[in-house]
Amino acid sequence: MRPSLALAMISKNEAHNFPELFDSIKGCFDKIYLTDTGSTDGTVDIARQCAEKIGVPIEINTFEWVKDFAAARNASFAPVTEDFIMWMDGDDSLRNREAFILWRNTAMEFADMHLATYDYANDDKGTAVVSFLRERVVRRSINPQWRYFVHEGIIPPPGTKMN
Repeated sequence: MRPSLALAMISKNEAHNFPELFDSIKGCFDKIYLTDTGSTDGTVDIARQCAEKIGVPIEINTFEWVKDFAAARNASFAPVTEDFIMWMDGDDSLRNREAFILWRNTAMEFADMHLATYDYANDDKGTAVVSFLRERVVRRSINPQWRYFVHEGIIPPPGTKMN
């Protein structure tokens, strides 16, 4: 049996992005944890509707924004009980769902932290112009802790197996 996988997200006013994001992740996660930081555009309701449409349970939490992305990400990871946690932003989407599901089912369990390409900036046509590797999926048992209030990241604990 494969390890369980949760999606943990922070959001603020992402209602317009969620339909595309949720469509791209159908069948990928066992549960979604959404930590909202003060949306005023119906983000929470849209997230619930989108999660229901793709058939995945969603837990909604709130976090008072304190101008610290690491604090918000740590709050988004805190309620997760699944074996692995992936984070995504509201304007992300999964490019190859079938390949992701195959990886999840066959290879995810062999490392504690998985890196993937992160598109940091796009041009006006949506083409990535700045990309780099980021931690994207982490084993919950290594107790991942986000650091740095902006451009947050996880420092791998000693002995972390990375892929």
